[in-house]
Amino acid sequence: MTAVATLLPDRAVLRARVLAEAASWVGTPFVHHGGVKGVGVDCAFSLIRIFHAAGLIPDIDPGYYPRGPFVRDDRYVRWLLPYVVLRKGRPEPADIALFWVPPRQQPAQSAIVIEWPTRIYFAHQEEGFIESAATRDWIAPRFHSAWTVKGLA
Repeated sequence: MTAVATLLPDRAVLRARVLAEAASWVGTPFVHHGGVKGVGVDCAFSLIRIFHAAGLIPDIDPGYYPRGPFVRDDRYVRWLLPYVVLRKGRPEPADIALFWVPPRQQPAQSAIVIEWPTRIYFAHQEEGFIESAATRDWIAPRFHSAWTVKGLA
């Protein structure tokens, strides 16, 4: 192992860092386009702020994306593509799970996996940023895909 390699945190440490940061956002109210811990956050900005704080992505501006299930499209997650790879197989801790929202089958809800499928973090419109489960009746059938941030792959 080279000296440089010993300075880089291993993937387990990075995944734990992501989950610790995500846990610190629990209780933050839902605010569309919000990205301030304790004040307001939505699904897109929760990913940006959490993965940035863990040192895995830059602090980016995803640009405009619509709110509400009737106007959603893939602008919500387009910003994510340069930083992730598609997860093949069961999602691992700190992976991103995407869910579609009707009536269009575009991904419009994201979560950070703690333990798939029984524990995830996500921003819920009524409950704020919470720990929940991908097995809840309204979200379970809407699973779209899972992704891994490149620094964790």
